[in-house]
Amino acid sequence: MKANRLSERTFADTDGEGRGDIGAIELANYTVVIDSTMFPSTAARFRKSLETQIKSPIRKLVLTHYHADHVFGNQVFKDCKIISSLKLLKRMQEEAHTFELKDSEIEERPELAELKDLEMTFPTITFENTFTLKDNDFSIEITRVGGHTADSSIVYFAKDRILFSGDLIFAKEFPWGGDKTCNPTEWINTLKLFEKLKIEKIVPGHGAVCDMEEVDVHLSFLEDTTAIIKELIDNGFTEKEVAEYDGFPSFYPYTNPERRRATLVRWLNFYKRALKE
Repeated sequence: MKANRLSERTFADTDGEGRGDIGAIELANYTVVIDSTMFPSTAARFRKSLETQIKSPIRKLVLTHYHADHVFGNQVFKDCKIISSLKLLKRMQEEAHTFELKDSEIEERPELAELKDLEMTFPTITFENTFTLKDNDFSIEITRVGGHTADSSIVYFAKDRILFSGDLIFAKEFPWGGDKTCNPTEWINTLKLFEKLKIEKIVPGHGAVCDMEEVDVHLSFLEDTTAIIKELIDNGFTEKEVAEYDGFPSFYPYTNPERRRATLVRWLNFYKRALKE
């Protein structure tokens, strides 16, 4: 893990070792980290690399959503103020009660062994919809937008025109949209919001640093796919038939068929309920 410099004041590691991407913004008097990866070990290596390059101490950690690959490294930043939406805190608390790592899972994926001693570290500052960090002439805007999950937030640093999108962008990957709170309509609306911001670089939740071209690709796929799903609903398609349907628009190849199936089924059931309301 390495804090790679993206601009004068922003950094990120997107190599995938931490399962989720991690970033940072150095302000005048303190530095803000965005997300903490899946593992305390990868979060610690990013922090060590970052601290060799910055002058302002790390004082805050911002979380984009509750999924494990973005928050399980939080304990490395327990000396910081940890900021998230209130919805994220509630989801983390709910999931903490059910988190249990089985020996069979560790045998299958040995890298998970360090999570046996995980110290679940929760946000200390929460907000409903928006939160602004200010330091001298610098400002970081944090906005809960929903979409990928109900608690999904974006982090925008206008000074360097950089957006940390969380899992609203899976660069060059088929997205995960199977969360029980995933709202594809909000997801589409958020991608349209990106078009109104001055953005030169995007640090996605997964995949390499990208730009607005990746947003266009995601937006086109989501709009076309959800339009087709609504037509399939009108034609009475079942979950199985939708999951196996081969008429969806081409997109990045999916290496995990279950991710695709769960995403399509979630979107199907979301629009079924929406059409009844």
